Amino acid sequence: ATPNPENKLFIGGAPPGTDEETLKEIFAEHGEVEEVFVMRGGSRSGQACAFIRFATAEGAIAAIQAIHGKYVMPGCSDPLVVRYADAPGSRVKKGPARGGAAAAAEASPAASATRWAAASAAEATAAAAAATAARLQV
Repeated sequence: ATPNPENKLFIGGAPPGTDEETLKEIFAEHGEVEEVFVMRGGSRSGQACAFIRFATAEGAIAAIQAIHGKYVMPGCSDPLVVRYADAPGSRVKKGPARGGAAAAAEASPAASATRWAAASAAEATAAAAAATAARLQV
């Protein structure tokens, strides 16, 4: 992710139950931390993730350079992931190109069969109308 005006970082790979104060202590060594927000509700991996906002871009850069891929929190086997946070709504969702439930429904085999049946019904209706028109002209 590219730098953002809020100096906001995404932190991934923290152990479950990680709190704001613990992260603030780790990151404050690299600059003034203005805000720490730990996501609640758990991730698919079971690890915690958070957002940290620094007062300056220098603090954010120093934290990325010092911690990303290098700092392993107690209770973890892998180092933290630290990168600039994406702007809200800018992430490209995985899945069908147009995204969302409607696109997923369109991509399903049942939806494909429904579209095929509708097209076949339309063709049958057109063929019947053409036959009727031909009979009327005789």
